[in-house]
Amino acid sequence: MKNVTNQSTVKNPKFDDNCIFCKIVKGELPSTIVFEDSTVLAFRDISGDFPDHVLVVPKMHTKSFLSAPSDILSKVATVAQKIGNDFVSSEKYDGTNFIANCGSAAGQSIDHFHIHVIPRKRGDRSPLSF
Repeated sequence: MKNVTNQSTVKNPKFDDNCIFCKIVKGELPSTIVFEDSTVLAFRDISGDFPDHVLVVPKMHTKSFLSAPSDILSKVATVAQKIGNDFVSSEKYDGTNFIANCGSAAGQSIDHFHIHVIPRKRGDRSPLSF
């Protein structure tokens, strides 16, 4: 006998329905998008901790930097690098922090791989707590 699954209850493995970043990727929550392609979304962080703070996420749900497939890791890093270079080349900023926390012990608050791109000016406060 063949196992039949009701299609309306099948979860899309690309997304986690409880993940805030997946909801942003799907357009269910508002965001200010700064970059988007078929695999990556970059949007302004809503925390307001640093001006122009951007989060770069894969559209596919992946728990962290440590578990991301290498092609996704590479694509997210490439987009983060481009955004960081744009901040510095605009001459509005002097540098950029790239931060990827892995696990709650390391400060990861949302279990969806993301890289923080935080533009920096000389003399501003550090986003790093160590």
